[in-house]
Amino acid sequence: MLAWYSWETDESQVLDATKRPATLTRLAAACPADQPQLASRLSLQAVVAAAKVKGAKPRDDQGAVAKLLPLLDDAAFTRENFDLVVNYADDVAGNITLPKSSARTRVVDAWNAALERLAADRGLSTLDRLSALHAEVALAKLDASKGPLPDALQKRVRDEAARTDRETTDPYSRQSVISAAAELLTEAGLLADSDALLTAELARSHSPYYFMLGLAANAKERGDKAAAVDWAEKAYVASKGPATRLQWGSRYVATLVDLTPQDAARIEKAAAQVIGELEPSPDTFYERNQRALERVGKNLAKWNKNNAHSAAIGRLRDEMAGVCAKLPATDPARATCERTLKPGTANNA
Repeated sequence: MLAWYSWETDESQVLDATKRPATLTRLAAACPADQPQLASRLSLQAVVAAAKVKGAKPRDDQGAVAKLLPLLDDAAFTRENFDLVVNYADDVAGNITLPKSSARTRVVDAWNAALERLAADRGLSTLDRLSALHAEVALAKLDASKGPLPDALQKRVRDEAARTDRETTDPYSRQSVISAAAELLTEAGLLADSDALLTAELARSHSPYYFMLGLAANAKERGDKAAAVDWAEKAYVASKGPATRLQWGSRYVATLVDLTPQDAARIEKAAAQVIGELEPSPDTFYERNQRALERVGKNLAKWNKNNAHSAAIGRLRDEMAGVCAKLPATDPARATCERTLKPGTANNA
């Protein structure tokens, strides 16, 4: 059971991130002799946990390399442990080996071989196969983050994106796989191809605002601030549903603050709209919604550094106070609401 627990997504409810590597190592050692696959999974999880500890730096860990290489060569193990093999390839390879070392070359080559098997496995979903190829791209950028990817890898990315576009006909499936294919193209440095895929999907999608965010990200990557902001705004305008609009609105505010902090009127208008659409219900201030509101607060605090926009922040706080006042005084959501744009936040950014 613990071997399959989602240690990365539990937000340290069970175990603090700094304690995970040693704990997982002990669990692996404690596995019964007739459960070698579970022991191997726990060992790999321990390596992943060490790589994900805040501030972890590359090191020459020959013991970890020696344990890892046979696992990557095991087709059954890599398929069964798809999540670890695909999601943390660059994290682990970049942590247990030193840059441009022979050990890194061995690990990357072995990992790529495992990923190529998975990417070619027709028994896996299209999204999983895209994820495997995405991991290959991440590995290719480990020691060459600024340079272009090898031509052969870029061709595979283009071909896989085209196959995905051609073979995926269900509109609901396309929502996820086209986004993934476009992101893969972007990561491979193929921004024009990514733009073309996303733009073509706008007219056929029932939720085009997902793809608009991709176009905003691509524009930002190219350095086109105006286009990035405009696409982020279009995505927010097109989004539907209270929770979704809050998510997209928080991203729009973040984009404005990041790329056009001088446009005070537009930032205040966007933030006021997000606040004005909040439903004065406790459910609005929990989990994902709460995190979106916290992002709005932090971005506005950054924008108001040194009280550069104190008048606008004051007006926004008044609007937020009006929403909070409609919540039951004893409900924890009331306190969450009031903290979002609380006085002093701006000076602590």
